[in-house]
Amino acid sequence: MLIRLSHEARQELDTVILPFYENRAIDHENGGFYGRIDANGVPVRGASKGAVLNTRLLWTFSRVYRLNGDPYALRLLERALEQVRDHFWDAQYGGVFWTLDASGGVEVTHKDTYAQSFAIYALAEHHLATGDEESKASACHLFELLDARAYDRKRGGFVPALRRSWRPGWRQLLRRPEAWVKTQNLHVHLLESFTPLYGIWPDAALQARLGELVSLHIDVMYDPARAAFRPDFSRDWKPTKPGHSYGHDIETAWLLWLAVCALRAEDRKQNARAIALAVADQIIAHGMLDDGQVVFAAEEGHWMEELNWWVQAEAIVGFLHAYELSANASYLTAAGRVWDFVRANLSDPDIGEWQAGSGDAGRAHERMGMWKGPYHNGRACVEIIERCDKLLATGVPNSTTDV
Repeated sequence: MLIRLSHEARQELDTVILPFYENRAIDHENGGFYGRIDANGVPVRGASKGAVLNTRLLWTFSRVYRLNGDPYALRLLERALEQVRDHFWDAQYGGVFWTLDASGGVEVTHKDTYAQSFAIYALAEHHLATGDEESKASACHLFELLDARAYDRKRGGFVPALRRSWRPGWRQLLRRPEAWVKTQNLHVHLLESFTPLYGIWPDAALQARLGELVSLHIDVMYDPARAAFRPDFSRDWKPTKPGHSYGHDIETAWLLWLAVCALRAEDRKQNARAIALAVADQIIAHGMLDDGQVVFAAEEGHWMEELNWWVQAEAIVGFLHAYELSANASYLTAAGRVWDFVRANLSDPDIGEWQAGSGDAGRAHERMGMWKGPYHNGRACVEIIERCDKLLATGVPNSTTDV
């Protein structure tokens, strides 16, 4: 199983995912990449170009280049870096704009914390892949901006958005009700980005914020009775909505472990391990269909049977992670089932990339867009390759399974 997964993940990266971005996504007229590509692989002319997509492009191409030194991953990452550094980056106030227009001009200027987090993630990874000191410096500067302007010193955590000049304004910008301000989704991506940044820049303030994010996830956001993370919170961390978001749950479980390890927080490893296994068990028992698909979410005991590409990608990594932690072969079997479902139902060798799924009408009919890119599935392929190769080289302690 491990040999097959590693081989097929390499094949998926090399023949399905990356060629799509080189062959279909490059905007030769306006620079960078198109803002949206429809389900048939045709660029949508006039589509805005989003910071989330473009920072995720930079992260993915940098991560693949760090994996294998692929020269065309290098070409793609250089193009993505030029977009982020020269067009999305706000030279006056720092940070990245929310969107550019189709021609590359600045469109929406506010500083969305989610987008800033992905800029940190991408720039830190670019430094890891290439040694570029400017990217490292920009990532560090961006953390300092978030810490100074978006961090809630009274209640902990981060606000969702600020004006271009980093002044308060999330209510007007996002039209979000006062009842829920802080989300698990935002904070897991901050944890995700702060982890590699801390690896290259062990700053004391960064260590404190990453440690706080770990504690928030374990002590506040995680509900052990449901083996799930609560999704939405008020400003003072009162939960506002129940339910299961299976993709976020299992993605958080393995990212949380990385953060704990980066901090060398030995006292938190037992918590993180228990969460990873409990979440995996919950999804196998209650969130997985007979064909291997992991459903998007569940509310009040009812499945929301949307098919989302990113949920499958995170589930594969999360199940492999649970297998590494436990040597329980059922998790490896679950990872293989989801991978086989993806290969049969979402991966498209003809057009390229993965189909988005059957979620909301807009996203279901695109191969690339504001939120749809190679980050989840590209990262899953890298994680599969590295984890399977490591397991093949070192073995799983106490495993009785022939892998």
